[in-house]
Amino acid sequence: MQEPEEPIQEVHAAVNPEGCTALERRLKQMGLVIHLVEAVNTGTKDLPYDCIFEGEDADPNADRFSSLQYKDD
Repeated sequence: MQEPEEPIQEVHAAVNPEGCTALERRLKQMGLVIHLVEAVNTGTKDLPYDCIFEGEDADPNADRFSSLQYKDD
């Protein structure tokens, strides 16, 4: 018998758990099939929460919210 596959996860950082919920709402507005699984307090200074998402469209390599200051012109 095969073991079930680990679900694919996508992680983004936020200031608080409410920020994770807001990110989930934004991802869904983008048309993605994704849901918030957990908000983990990492203890880091600026963005202390890791928002862990799973779902059909979860992509661990996604760069959905990169800062414009780091994008090429």
